[in-house]
Amino acid sequence: LPQDIIHGTFLKPLEERIKNELRKRRVVLSDKEEDEVPGRLRIVPALFRMDNTATGQLIFDNFKPISTQYPDSATPQLKLLGVQVVTTENFLQLLEGSLSGKKHTKLMSKPQEWHSRISSIILSYYGSNLPKWLFKARIIPTTNGEWIAADSKSIFFEKSGTIVSVPEGLNVFTVDRKAAQDISRRTLFSYLGVKESDTYQICQTILAEHKQSGLLSLSP
Repeated sequence: LPQDIIHGTFLKPLEERIKNELRKRRVVLSDKEEDEVPGRLRIVPALFRMDNTATGQLIFDNFKPISTQYPDSATPQLKLLGVQVVTTENFLQLLEGSLSGKKHTKLMSKPQEWHSRISSIILSYYGSNLPKWLFKARIIPTTNGEWIAADSKSIFFEKSGTIVSVPEGLNVFTVDRKAAQDISRRTLFSYLGVKESDTYQICQTILAEHKQSGLLSLSP
């Protein structure tokens, strides 16, 4: 693509016409190695990949990633044609949409490494100042097999060597052991309000839940 035409010369309009025409045509390869219109494709940085293959994208189905054959040095030319680069903000907006409603069920089958990378990206962008939508997202796996949101629930990390049976119907949960062992996920869950715990703390919470629901009276 011509990039060194001096602005104001008679060739400048020609340059713009060439770029405008190329933007309308299928001239860029997608991750499926198919020719596509540039504006429909996105450059996915390594941060949002599990690996350098088309199937390694962390991104969901909201747009078509560009082919991994393009080197980083081609990014300026691709951007001139209308290919956009995925930013962390873009990625988190897509993640928010993918976690809404019942869409979160698609994420339950993702491998541990995938969830760890997602947690790391969230933490690198927000730190401990997490947005409200994350508290409502069902991203916390529990020992009973459910995936729950941090909002309005009592959630604990299990203490090694302790086993507590939580009665059904109460909003008291413990985090899946494997998920809790991952540093990024554990840190994220902590920022979402999951508490370090022991048997006494969990039992006290169970009693409080019973009392609040009217299932238990502490009066003589």
